[in-house]
Amino acid sequence: ILILIYFFCFQGRVFYLTPSIFPSWKKLKVVIEAAGGSVDNKRRRNVEQIREVNKADRDPVYLIITCEHDLHIVTDILKAKIGIFNTEFVMSAVMRGKMDFDLTKSITTI
Repeated sequence: ILILIYFFCFQGRVFYLTPSIFPSWKKLKVVIEAAGGSVDNKRRRNVEQIREVNKADRDPVYLIITCEHDLHIVTDILKAKIGIFNTEFVMSAVMRGKMDFDLTKSITTI
């Protein structure tokens, strides 16, 4: 019953997962969807599309989850100074029932 409390912490959020993340893409997809989010199965949105959805004065709606091995996939996002997150961000949010967008705790820009 306690687990149900946290199931909607990702409501209204869309996640793009890079291929080499751990836990695996499939496992993290299950966690995200159980918490009310959705996973973008298509091509990742470009910088302009992400900026359009993620307004500067609000918490992000489109989140990119990646790992060190996949940074080459999100180079354009990093150059545009858009924050990206690691899998720990997802797991911590589910455990706490809320998202912490402090980018110093996740992968940030280079």
